[in-house]
Amino acid sequence: MKRVLCCLFIVFICLALTSCQHWVGISTNELVKRLGPPVNVVPSGDFSVYTYFDGLGGAPMKFYVDKEGIVRRWDAAPVPGDFGAADDTVIGPIGGPGI
Repeated sequence: MKRVLCCLFIVFICLALTSCQHWVGISTNELVKRLGPPVNVVPSGDFSVYTYFDGLGGAPMKFYVDKEGIVRRWDAAPVPGDFGAADDTVIGPIGGPGI
């Protein structure tokens, strides 16, 4: 039983690690391959800031690329947890009898 739990824990950790996007350390070629061409590229000190629109967060995603073309850090707006009010949620068939 202990081995089974250990194996399940290892599988869970592996799935959790592979489900995350690993942006830091990739090249700009890989970034463009994954997201397409950037909306804007602005030099900022030692970095170039590549800007992409984020469909989930609503705010732009910014990737800070060094002079060698490697992503060193990135930031984006958090994804909103509430996509609608409780009144907007319809449970059951839409347009049924009485509607």
